[in-house]
Amino acid sequence: TPLETLTERPDSVLAETVRGIYTATQIPGGGGTVLAVSSALPAEGKTTLAAMLALTAGKSGKRTVVVDCDIVLR
Repeated sequence: TPLETLTERPDSVLAETVRGIYTATQIPGGGGTVLAVSSALPAEGKTTLAAMLALTAGKSGKRTVVVDCDIVLR
């Protein structure tokens, strides 16, 4: 799985890409950061990306919370 790849192969292209996304979203000298991961269609990998970013943040010593929810329009 992608999460296993991050932990078992930290030198992989996937791990490097996720670290790059994580680094690009950080504000220098800033406190907390809120990051929303969204897409137009279901099953495009939002939860997987959010989990990988949270794992990366946690490994760098950041306290991390993930809130995963779907908006249902009626």
